[in-house]
Amino acid sequence: MQKAPFGYKFGYVEDEKRFLYIPDENTYTLLVNFFIAASKFQCLDELANNLNEGDIRTPNGLPYSKSFITSIISNPIYINLLEIEWNCENRYIVYWFESLVTLEEWVLAQVAIENWDVLRHPDIREYISS
Repeated sequence: MQKAPFGYKFGYVEDEKRFLYIPDENTYTLLVNFFIAASKFQCLDELANNLNEGDIRTPNGLPYSKSFITSIISNPIYINLLEIEWNCENRYIVYWFESLVTLEEWVLAQVAIENWDVLRHPDIREYISS
């Protein structure tokens, strides 16, 4: 069975005979904080460093990095744009996702990622924070 994406865990709906990714209470808050930081144009390197200094590790036990956080907030799974389907042992399985962030939060994070260098300029930072 596939590993659930960051912020999710596996669930199974017996009545509907289907698998479902549901929010994982252990990582959900952290995932939401990634989106909040990006939407406020906060430095993702600093966020990763703060997590690492607090001995908080990724689910694989690795230190956090800007690239890890960027890959998380770039993933359309978190706004339920994807359903994953595959054949497993000659059975067709579909995994549904519950949205963890709003479309607005996700889009704002994408804008921040695409324009990171511009948004981190001191003059722009001063304008944004005022």
